[in-house]
Amino acid sequence: MSSIFLFSSSILIFEILRRKIKGSKMNHNYEIDIIPPLPKEAVNILQISKLCHLATCTDNEPHLSLMNFTYYQLDEVIILCTRRNTKKYFQLLNCKKVAILVHDFPHIETENQYNQTFSITLNGIVSLLQDNDESSIKYRNIHLNKNPKYEQFIIGNDIAVIIVKIDSARICDIKDKVTYWNKYSMK
Repeated sequence: MSSIFLFSSSILIFEILRRKIKGSKMNHNYEIDIIPPLPKEAVNILQISKLCHLATCTDNEPHLSLMNFTYYQLDEVIILCTRRNTKKYFQLLNCKKVAILVHDFPHIETENQYNQTFSITLNGIVSLLQDNDESSIKYRNIHLNKNPKYEQFIIGNDIAVIIVKIDSARICDIKDKVTYWNKYSMK
């Protein structure tokens, strides 16, 4: 029983930390990037929300898009899909940094304290996934399961899967109290 618990705990800790090891085989210099979990308030809003505002920018030309999204907590990523012939997609090809605004819209009805009380601005780095690779299929299916009424925006020949790895967040409550979070600290 004890060894099963230790093994299960080790797997859980590994998944929570989501270690990504980068390094050179030649000089054995390794950097471990450990991502702490997002604060509870952010996770709750991200799990119940389906719409966000995605901000992109290239050559001093900002762009804002209303998007369906899925927060996948296990990987601490935001999943989006977009057509490849859009301004946002061309901007993402040139600049991988984005901002995402999520708030608990008034139409979301929940029985918890987070309804209509928070806005979250996330900053992150985009990955444009290749069609039909393992990650693209996995994330597209997760996104479709959360947004089944919006299949036309998720499945199609010219629709790309976009993953945003969250670097930082600013969480603002109804009283204008702002909390900062970033993946490099537990503050």
